[in-house]
Amino acid sequence: MELILKKDLNKVKGLNTLAPEPWDKEMSVKYLADKLKNKRLPMKSVLLDQTIIAGLGNIYADEVLFATKINPLRLGKDVNLKEVEQIIKSSSDILCSAIEKGGTSIRTYTSSLGVKGSYQDFLKVHYRVLQKCYECDDIIKKIKVGGRGTYYCPTCQKK
Repeated sequence: MELILKKDLNKVKGLNTLAPEPWDKEMSVKYLADKLKNKRLPMKSVLLDQTIIAGLGNIYADEVLFATKINPLRLGKDVNLKEVEQIIKSSSDILCSAIEKGGTSIRTYTSSLGVKGSYQDFLKVHYRVLQKCYECDDIIKKIKVGGRGTYYCPTCQKK
């Protein structure tokens, strides 16, 4: 198996369209704002698009949106520069914390080494439907956005 270095990703079909990760120097407010300015898709769908920002899956997209107080149905084009900055910071913070804790083990997930992560103990909204929000005591709701289960607080993440 050939080792592929990050600088060589542009040569590998499928990987050559990956966006920068939140902590990459290329992931600037200007870069992300430019990607969002004409997006008429809900922010949940935008954050799952690996050609816009790499590394966020369903769980972490919900957590980033909660951390930034952005409603998952809000359109990408409606996000302001301060929120873009918060998305980048929250994405980096949440992913780094999740990696440090071995990921998120919901249901039967384990790593390739059989290890369960512990980040699920730190989730604020994902998989917490009908439970009280840690910040405002409203009830966490679950909706579908782009075909994906999406958890959010209707008070903290007003539309």
